[in-house]
Order: sequence, then structure tokens, then C-alpha cells
Amino acid sequence: MSTESGGSRRVHRFRVDATLPAMRDLGRIFGEFAGADPRLDPKSEALEELRLVVREAATNIVEHGKVPSPEGGLGVELSCDGEELVVRLESAGIPFDPRHAPLEPPDPEELAEGGYGIYLIRTLTDGIEYYTHEGGNVLVLRKRIGSSSRKAS
Repeated sequence: MSTESGGSRRVHRFRVDATLPAMRDLGRIFGEFAGADPRLDPKSEALEELRLVVREAATNIVEHGKVPSPEGGLGVELSCDGEELVVRLESAGIPFDPRHAPLEPPDPEELAEGGYGIYLIRTLTDGIEYYTHEGGNVLVLRKRIGSSSRKAS
């Protein structure tokens, strides 16, 4: 794990296992990152939405991406400049660009559980990038955090 601060941008990089139990660790680390930044209110709606999206995206990578080596198989970078929070997820496995998946909301009557991930990822973020790099997949999720996400002074 590494954390750095440059100017007004704070960055935290780490790896987690590409397993479902490790997704709890990812949520915890995300919360710690947000809680350690005095510019952010970890209980804001924007941060809660992004936490949900990150967990959904990472879970989809674990469940559907066929990551060849689960141990340390998911690289994560969290960065914040006070206006925008950016999450970068990197893994090996099957390429999948969520920007090109159908955006129709799932029918809750037809789905007992699951099927909401792509819809949430696409509707609760302010920007999505996807590309392949050095044999891996990179998904970048952006969320403006504006004044509703800042701690009250």
C-alpha cells in the first residue's frame, strides 16, 4: 500500500485479493480513505454512492472477470482533489467495458438478487473510462463530490 499527497490531490494505491471476502476489505479501505481526508464527509450521499459502485464493479470483476491469479489480483487506486474522487480498478482477465453494456434498469420482479451492478455503475458515477493496459483491464470511475460531500466546518 502507498499513500501520497501532491498539491491538493491525495492518492492511495493498494492491491486486494480478487475474491468475494476481500471485497469487505475494499469497502473498509475506501471508508478509511474518505474518513482521513478533512475535505470529505464520509457519510455524504455522493461518497455512499461511490462506495456502492466500487463494490459492485469490483465484485463483477471477481465474479465474471476470470482473474487468473486471485491473490493480489485487483489493483486499486483512490485519489481525491477535493472536487472529484477517482477510483481506478486494474485486473487481468476477461476484458469488459461497462460503457457498452445495456443501460436498461433491471426488473426487480424478475431478479431475486444481482443484475443491478452495471446499471448502478453507469448511473451513479459522473464519468467512466475503460481501457486495456499491459495485458490488463483498467476501469476508472469518477464522482464529483462537491459541497454536499464536504465536512461541515
